[in-house]
Amino acid sequence: MAGLGWVLHSPSSQRPFHKRVAAVNSSLMAEGLALLEAVKSGTSEHLKTVVLESDSAHLIRSLKTGSCIPELYGVAADILSFASVYDSVVFSWISRERNTLADRLAKFALNVSDNMVVDEAFMASNYPFPF
Repeated sequence: MAGLGWVLHSPSSQRPFHKRVAAVNSSLMAEGLALLEAVKSGTSEHLKTVVLESDSAHLIRSLKTGSCIPELYGVAADILSFASVYDSVVFSWISRERNTLADRLAKFALNVSDNMVVDEAFMASNYPFPF
């Protein structure tokens, strides 16, 4: 199991999301899946310009250069495919300290009730915890 967390920021709002998924083999894969969910969320919101941030330097480097390890190939290809609908896309590395909200969302996704449907994303604001 892995917890994924991502946040959509706009000038007027901040929308946190989380998702719990099964069969994730590494933290790098979890980072990739979280970024993929963020890309999908942005397309659902009909955004045109995005900055996609992650504290995984390896993931960001892979997306910028197009060269990635076999473990990430499918997820990276999906991220780039979904991102192609945007008018402008920037992939950016951020420090772990600047990514604490997404990290807390991912941890929360792991700790929610086992009765939660696996592999379904939820807006985190539906849950009573402070951000």
